[in-house]
Amino acid sequence: MKRKCGKYRKAHFCLVLSVFLHILSEAGAAVSAEEQDLPQIGVCVYNASVRKGIEAAAGDGVAKLIVAEDVRDQNLQIRMIQDMIEQGIDVLIANVIDRTASVYLIRMAKEAGIPIILVNSEPLREDLLLYENAFYIGSNAIMTGELCGQIAVDYYQEHPNMDRNRDGVLQIVILKGQVGHQDAEYRTKYSLLALEQAGIPVEVLAEDTAEWERGLASEKMAVELEIYGPRIECVICNNDQMALGAIDALRTAGYYQNGKVLPVVGVDGLAQAALDALEEGTMIGTVLNDTKSQGILAYDLALQLAQGLFPDEKTAVGQIEDGHYIWVTGTIITKEK
Repeated sequence: MKRKCGKYRKAHFCLVLSVFLHILSEAGAAVSAEEQDLPQIGVCVYNASVRKGIEAAAGDGVAKLIVAEDVRDQNLQIRMIQDMIEQGIDVLIANVIDRTASVYLIRMAKEAGIPIILVNSEPLREDLLLYENAFYIGSNAIMTGELCGQIAVDYYQEHPNMDRNRDGVLQIVILKGQVGHQDAEYRTKYSLLALEQAGIPVEVLAEDTAEWERGLASEKMAVELEIYGPRIECVICNNDQMALGAIDALRTAGYYQNGKVLPVVGVDGLAQAALDALEEGTMIGTVLNDTKSQGILAYDLALQLAQGLFPDEKTAVGQIEDGHYIWVTGTIITKEK
């Protein structure tokens, strides 16, 4: 009798296990089928803040993200995007490494018949206009440059001793971002233009490239200090990381003690280190470049496009200009603001 009961229990257990595995398998198949029914949004973005915005917005579970590896090689990025398109994505969000390569991505998307949203690295206008379903989301680099220059203007007007040699000219060092990047070019050009339009003559002692990086900016600033030393009256940087690097070099050179200061301006306004620098006064101001919001807007627009809704001037996603552009405006941030 005991032997029969043992056999019965074993058979019953096997039956229950079989039913459980069958249910689990069907549930998995259902989930897989459900995932396949979701819009597939390809994401090839190297800007960490933009990517975080996309991922945060995608938490609604309404779409599936196909996220490519973070690379900084343009040819490799193009190949990766081609693979994503071949996988059958419905929409592509890309942060192109070289803006001049945008034309290849736009043509690939057009040929595949899928919308493309470029973020943070502005394509040439003529390339964007090649395809009605090509869009750009980013900061208005001209406005950002003007605001960056306005920070220096306001500080100069409040602190006339900024002109330390009293020659009536503001001697400046500029640390630029990536060579050829439209944000770097416009932020530089229009920050200087803002100073000139305010009636402040400017002499650019040096204009060097630090590729948006803090460490490289520190090295470049150290060199400028060796060459120009006390002649430098202001440092304007295309982003906060380079501004922090400049501050690192200045601190090493003995600044920010015993009343020895040198105004530094940045752009981004997101990193806590930059906000700390504003609070302690080593950075006089920055311009909010809300890249996380760019990512959120990119996801929202991608979802709308994947659902077959063509955005217009009144779309809830954002104000679309010329049928292709959504601008995220900047804001001046100082210790007082």
